[in-house]
Amino acid sequence: MGVPLRRRGDLPDRHPLRPWAVEPPGDIIGLYDPPLIGWLAFGWLLALIAVLIASTIYEVRLWLQHRSLEHD
Repeated sequence: MGVPLRRRGDLPDRHPLRPWAVEPPGDIIGLYDPPLIGWLAFGWLLALIAVLIASTIYEVRLWLQHRSLEHD
């Protein structure tokens, strides 16, 4: 019928979502066998982070440009 609501006990209390990773890159790369796959996975992660940063900078630049045109 309806969407079940989550109880407080269903949510993780000790591991909140954080914007940073606490594991060093070696711990991520070392999970894969062969290590080349780990390096590819780590490189993919870095590429995704770079795209996120570049798109954020681009969008902020467009927003500031649009904002300055509205005030002129």
